Amino acid sequence: MKKNSVLAVVLLFVAFQLSAQNFRIQAPPGYNYIYPENNIVKGTEGSPYLSDWEYADILFTSGGEIKGLLVRYNVFTNQLLYQENNQTYLMGAPDSISELKFSNRNFIYREYLPGKKTFFEVVIKGKVSLLIKYEVEVTPANYNEALMSGNKNDVLNIKQKLYLQQGANYIPISKKDQLLQFLSDKKTEVASLMTKEKLSFKKKQDMMEIVSFYNQL
Repeated sequence: MKKNSVLAVVLLFVAFQLSAQNFRIQAPPGYNYIYPENNIVKGTEGSPYLSDWEYADILFTSGGEIKGLLVRYNVFTNQLLYQENNQTYLMGAPDSISELKFSNRNFIYREYLPGKKTFFEVVIKGKVSLLIKYEVEVTPANYNEALMSGNKNDVLNIKQKLYLQQGANYIPISKKDQLLQFLSDKKTEVASLMTKEKLSFKKKQDMMEIVSFYNQL
């Protein structure tokens, strides 16, 4: 009887240990805090979120992976949220994330300036990669009391900023000369393509064509 009791305690302990390990594997690492959903400042319009809740596979720098976690990206605060058991959490250790893989797009978490990291959407991956950095632009309230026109609230607008990445170099594309300098080893060919096809460095679709062309040279 005593042996059976000891065995039961041992089995219970092992089951608890396995359960705890499974929980640690499923939950993202780091200090994760409960996140209030309705935290948008009063007097503002628009959403700070890139999209609604979506399932994603999270790849970690350690080599680990969590599949099918319900996540949402707050562009305004540059924070990744996730849901578990109908509760929203702020992922407290984004530095541990290497990649977010959605059904139709991928994101990477990288340092683009000293001490500054963000989530980039990967548009084209190659010798030179084309990335999108999402930013929130705030349009201030402009209501005119006398004319009774304009907007009484600040408005949040999500904008796209195109980046080129090669190795540890991440640069925003704001000038044609800057683009050609980054692709300097094939500068003549790229400039010729842009002129011939009337491609603009400001347009995502055009930049996809330019980067794809460069990567094939």
